[in-house]
Amino acid sequence: MVRDSHGRRIDDASVDRAVADVRARRGRPSLSEQTTGEPSPHVSFRVPEQTRRRLDERARAEGRPASEIAREALDRYLSGQV
Repeated sequence: MVRDSHGRRIDDASVDRAVADVRARRGRPSLSEQTTGEPSPHVSFRVPEQTRRRLDERARAEGRPASEIAREALDRYLSGQV
């Protein structure tokens, strides 16, 4: 008999539940206002090393992900709030 780290027996049903749970968590949550179940689009671009360092420092200081800060800055720029 095989048990998990909590001492619970691992059987076919528990494996099936675990697999279903993993499949249900496809990637990160959508950033869309309306949850469509589809992943959010990915945007990638290059910046100078100094800009990346400044972003990392700001993210660390604010305790937020760099991607969140970049999204907010891009939203402000595109809405003309800069």
